[in-house]
Parts: sequence; structure tokens; C-alpha cells
Amino acid sequence: MRLGIIIQARMGSSRLPGKILKKLPEHGEKTALEHVVRRCLKVKEAAEVIVATTTEEADLMVVNEAARLGVRSFRGSEDDVLERYYLAAKEAGFDSVMRITSDCPCHDPEVLGDLVRKFTGSRADYASNTHERTYPHGLDAEIFTFDALEKAYREAEGKLYREHVTPYLYKTGVFKVVNLTQNKNTSDIRVTLDTPEDYALLCAVFEFLGDDFGLKELEELFEQKKWLSFITKPVIHKTFYENEKDEIDAAVKLLEKQDMCRAAEILRRENK
Repeated sequence: MRLGIIIQARMGSSRLPGKILKKLPEHGEKTALEHVVRRCLKVKEAAEVIVATTTEEADLMVVNEAARLGVRSFRGSEDDVLERYYLAAKEAGFDSVMRITSDCPCHDPEVLGDLVRKFTGSRADYASNTHERTYPHGLDAEIFTFDALEKAYREAEGKLYREHVTPYLYKTGVFKVVNLTQNKNTSDIRVTLDTPEDYALLCAVFEFLGDDFGLKELEELFEQKKWLSFITKPVIHKTFYENEKDEIDAAVKLLEKQDMCRAAEILRRENK
């Protein structure tokens, strides 16, 4: 089996533009993308690491960063990320693909290796460590066969499936899906890079732990310095909804959480 890691990366970001080329820590030498790439290169089961970006002019910077780091890059559609993954995997000749996003600079190669073994040992079409979440936000990973990716590419329709790559694999009931969990649940830890608050937290993490740390050290740090979690407490995790009703229900709950009850009631009333 030729397993490849494809890192999804682009300069655009609604909440923190250019985030993947920010230095971690702030006055350090390595970019966020470099941390992701270097950690992925330590996954022994992977034959190659590829950075998949877009054809937008701004993402030439991503291509240049990948070249500096000594890994191949692929350029494809900005919005149809499923197509980008499919074409990148096809060009590279991968039998299976691990999907990593470039806003997760704290990946533990050992955890990624555990996911590979879960995937191969169960003969699954798709494996993840997020569907019953026990790992920190920011250690998210998925693996799927090229055959499953190709089927999704040919059959999936709509923004949810095309932009977010894998929902067709785990939502349709067509594929064998497995999930990796750990005994200790530390899913309350957030170490993903999506907002200025996230960047402040990650700078602190890398200042405390240096470049070479894993899940164990990360969990111990948050246990010892509980105040770290308060940095990102206002941050709302991005969630993708399948339909308008689910999205409106979530918006109502968010408004109520902010004590904006009149706005919540108007939204609820107008969408009965």
C-alpha cells in the first residue's frame, strides 16, 4: 500500500489571513506550515508528503514554502477541495490518503501512526479520530482509500461534499468507517490555528514546549497551566451543517448564549 499524506493549505482565511505562514512562536524561525510538514514527515508509514494548495496567485507563496521544505506541491481548485485531493492523489499514485489541514501545527506522528494501524488493521475505507472525539482539537486526521476518494469525486454533489472533502465517505453509509479513540478524553484542549486568539495560545505552547513535543507533553502542559485554555475560550469551533434548519437552530443557540434572546426569538419565529 502506497500511503501518502496530503496537507490542505492556502493563504486565505476568513478569521486569520495568511495564518499558515505565521511564525510559531512569534519570534521563532519556523512557520506553522513548516511545523505541520515536519511532523508529517515523521510518520514512518507514509511514502510521501504533498502540500495541496489552490491556483490563486496568493498561493504561490504556499508553493514556494513547500519547495523550501523539500516537499512536492499540487495546485487545484480553491472551492472544490474534493477534486483537489483526488487529482493530487491520482498524480502521486497513492493507494490511500491521509488528510491533514495546515492549521494543525501540533500533530503527534505517533497518533498519526496509530490511525494508520487502525485503518489498515480494520480494512476500512475511511478512518478518523474525530467522530467520537477524545483527542485535542488540532490533532484531527483522516485516512481513506483512493478507491473511496475516487467514488466520492465521481458521485458527490453539493457544497458540503465538494468543499469539505470527506463527508460523502462517512455520511452516506456506503463505506466502512472506523474511529480511533484514546482512553483519556482531552478533547477540551484546542490547538488549532484559526483566529488571533488561537495564534496567541499556540505561541505560548511553542514557547513552553519547543518544537519537538507530542500528545503527552501537550496534555501535561494544559494540566499544569490551566489558564492557557482561557486564551481561546471565546473562540467558537467551526461546524458544518447539512441543511438550513440545523444551521438556524445552531444560530439560535448561539444568540441565546450571548443573551441576545430577542434576536433568537425573531429568528426562531421566522423559520418555524
